[in-house]
Amino acid sequence: MKKSLPAVIEVLQTWLKKTWPKLLKKAKQERAVILFEDESALSLIPTLGKTWSKIGHTPLVTVTGKKGSIPVISAISLSGRLFFKIPKNNVNSVEFIMFLEQILKEIKRKKIYMILDKGPAHTSKLTKAFIEQEHRMELILLPSYSPDFNPDEYVWGRLKNIEMKTHDGKSKDDLRTKTFRSMKSIQGKKSLVKSFFRNTKLT
Repeated sequence: MKKSLPAVIEVLQTWLKKTWPKLLKKAKQERAVILFEDESALSLIPTLGKTWSKIGHTPLVTVTGKKGSIPVISAISLSGRLFFKIPKNNVNSVEFIMFLEQILKEIKRKKIYMILDKGPAHTSKLTKAFIEQEHRMELILLPSYSPDFNPDEYVWGRLKNIEMKTHDGKSKDDLRTKTFRSMKSIQGKKSLVKSFFRNTKLT
C-alpha cells in the first residue's frame, strides 16, 4: 500500500531533521567516515546539449550509432573524497559487494557509514550477509522518494553533462576508458566533490 503524500513528507522530514543529525554526531564521536553511494549508466549515445557556435554553423558531434551503455558506481565523502568502480556487468549484489570491499581496502581501520537508496543490490540477502560479517561498515538506507538527499547524484550530472557531454566513444571498452579518465578528473577535485553537498537538502 502506497503512503499518502503527507505521510511521505513526514518520513522525509524526520530523516532530515532527526536521523541525519544523529548520524553526523555519532560519526564524529567515532571518528567514522560517512559516504553517500549511488549508481548510474553511461550511454554510447552522448547527452544532447547546447553550446556556442558561429551563426549558421551548427556544431556536430560524431557518434558511433551503436546502442549500449556501461554501469558506474560511486561514493563520496563529506571531506571531498570520491570512490568509483566501472563494472563490466550490470550492478548486482556481487558487483556491489566488490565495490564495498574496494572501499574497505582504501579506508583502513575506520568505521564506515554508507548512505544509499533501497536498490535491489543494496538490500539483497547476499549484501546483508556480507555486512553482517563486516563490522567496520554499516549501510544506512535513505527514505523512498529522496534523491535530493543524496549528493552523489551530482557526480552523474557532472559526468554526463560536462565531462562526457560530447564523448565520441566507439565501443563499450572505449567508453569505459573515457569514463575512467573523467571520473579520475572529478576525483582529483575535492572542492568540486564537496560542493555537491551544498546542492542537497543536507545541512
